[in-house]
This record gives sequence, C-alpha cells and structure tokens, in this order.
Amino acid sequence: MSTLRQNLDALLQLQQLDSERDKLVRQKNTLDTGANLTQAVAAAQSDYEHKAAELFSINGSLKDAELELASIEKKIKDYESKMRQGAVTNTREVMNFEKEFNQLNRQRAALDDKILNLMEKSESQTAVVHSAQNKVTSIDRDLSTTKESYHGELSKIESALGRMTASRSEIAKLVADSALLKRYEALRARPGNSGIAIARTTQSTCGACHMQIGTIAVTQAESGSQLAICENCGRIMA
Repeated sequence: MSTLRQNLDALLQLQQLDSERDKLVRQKNTLDTGANLTQAVAAAQSDYEHKAAELFSINGSLKDAELELASIEKKIKDYESKMRQGAVTNTREVMNFEKEFNQLNRQRAALDDKILNLMEKSESQTAVVHSAQNKVTSIDRDLSTTKESYHGELSKIESALGRMTASRSEIAKLVADSALLKRYEALRARPGNSGIAIARTTQSTCGACHMQIGTIAVTQAESGSQLAICENCGRIMA
C-alpha cells in the first residue's frame, strides 16, 4: 500500500509533467498560423485588382482616343485630297469646307494632347500595378513560409503532447489515493492557480504562492506524515 509520501512524490512528478504540457499548449496557442498574413494578402490582392481596373480604364480611353484620332485623320486626308483635286469650287462651299477642315485640325490637336496625357497616365499606372502585384507575390511568399513553419512546429508540439499524455497516464497510476488525485485535478483547474496544485516548501514558505506557512504545516509537508495545505493559497504542500 502506498504511503502519503509516495502519493505526494507521484503528484510532484505529475505536476512537473503537467507544467511542461501546459507550457507546450501555450506555445501551441501562440504559433503564428498566418492569419494576419492571409488578411494582408487579401488586402494586397484587392488593392492590386483596383489599380489594375484603373489601368484597364485608362488603356480603354487611350484606345478610344486613338480610334477617334484615326477617324479624324482620315477625314482630314479626304479633305486635303478634295482640295488638291479642286473638287470644291463654289465660294460658300469653299468657306464651309475650310471651316470644317479647321475644326478637324483643332480636334486632332486636342486628341493629340489627350492621347499624350493618357499614354503618360498608362505608363505611370502600369508601374503602380506592377508594384502592387509584386507586393501580393511577396506577402503570399511570406504566408507560404509562415504556414510551412506553423505546420512543422505544430507537428512537433502535438507529437510531444501525445507522448506526454501517455506518460501522464502512467504517472497518475502511481497516485493510489484517488481522492488526493481528484483534489489535485480540482486545484489545477482553479482560476488563479496557473495550473499549479502542489508545491514544495522552501525555507518555510509555500513554493507556489511564496507566503510564509506555519511550522506544523512545514513539518507535515516535509515528512509526509499528514496532508498539509497552504493556508494562503490552498495548494497541497509537499
């Protein structure tokens, strides 16, 4: 039959293992899953698509202006051809002809300026789009690296936790006093205890809350002659 001292020593082993498990669980919970980078990729992709849409609109306007210019230049050539051929001789027709010809030239000049402006905008926006696309690629690459690291670390932690779970079952069997084991589990789960249910006495103080404890409790804890409980935090003394 196991003595109280043996049960306490087994609980101390269990506490050490549980503390290591808790540390691994905290480490697991702080792993970077890439959630922030996933959002960053989505935001960068949205920004890229918006800028690409602007470039598409600019290039569309540029193409329309070039088509319009081509149409006007054709009309100008037709007018010039008629003028060389002397097809228009009536004074009124000549005046109207010259008026329309001058109007076409003004339209051509305006379109030349518009096309030049649109070409500059297109060139500038193309650089913006390329920059936005590179940003998406860069963040996505970082996301892939982060996810790879996350899954690698997660696998290591889960493997370690699996081994610890198996070891915990074996150590728990060493605690013959089921009521004491149940008390240990309840103390570990108590808010504010940080998972610590049993602690050794250190220079007449509780190893968990570090408060002074009575001489009788110290003697009981060290000898294991009787279950000792910290009067301050309620943890088991050993």
